This record gives sequence, C-alpha cells and structure tokens, in this order.
Amino acid sequence: MHSLNPKNPRRQGGNNHQRPLLELSKSFCRFHDSYKQFIVTKTRSVVAQARHYLSGLMQATHKNVKRMTEVVPETEYQSLQHFTSHSPWDHRPVMDQVPLDADRILGGSSDSALIRKLHAQKREEVRRCCPPMVRPPRQGR
Repeated sequence: MHSLNPKNPRRQGGNNHQRPLLELSKSFCRFHDSYKQFIVTKTRSVVAQARHYLSGLMQATHKNVKRMTEVVPETEYQSLQHFTSHSPWDHRPVMDQVPLDADRILGGSSDSALIRKLHAQKREEVRRCCPPMVRPPRQGR
C-alpha cells in the first residue's frame, strides 16, 4: 500500500493527474501578470476583469460576455461587459508587446522579425489613412 507523501508525487494516488492542471494554471497566471501593466489607468485597474475575460475566452464555447460569465466563477456580467466595450485602457501597448513576447518565446528567428516588421508597417498604414474611431453617443440613456 502506498502512503500519501506530498514530496513523492508517484505515491499520491489519485492526485497525480492534477499536476498538469496546476502547472497550466500557474502558466496562465504568469502570462496574465506579464500584461497587467498595460491595463491599469491613473484612476482604475481592470486587472480582474482582464483575467476573467481571458479565462472566458479559453472556457466558453461561445465567445460572448454572457457565455463567459456562465463558465467563469465570480464574474459579473456588467463588469465584464464594461471591460470589453468601455474601458479606458489603451490597447496599442499590448499590441506592441505581443510580437516582442513572441520573439522571446519562439527564439527570435528571422521569421519573427518579419512578423514584427509587418505589424509595424500595418499599424503605420492604419494611422496614416484612417481617422481614429469615434464611438457614437449612446442612445436611450
């Protein structure tokens, strides 16, 4: 008979299958933490909503706020809806950071440098030819 020794994972019996899930959870938290700096404004932090949103993208079968709140514990519909449609944080620094992280994770090959260059060119094209989007005023409020 095996004893339940927490220092020896082969002797933990049924808990051994939970190890990959724990590692995945830790990896997800590290990923989320690395982007926290981009989703904080001078007056407000939407870090919790961002974590709920990312969790919802991974768990919900349909990628909408209602379905996300059904599968992610402690998520409020109104809070998540506000995050996705009205939060004041700027998405551009996140979009600039993603190719840098991809370079680091993938080894910075010549292909990833090309992706970074194309991303910068496309961003500049959009800035030159398209005016900034202005959201029309909401009706009925």
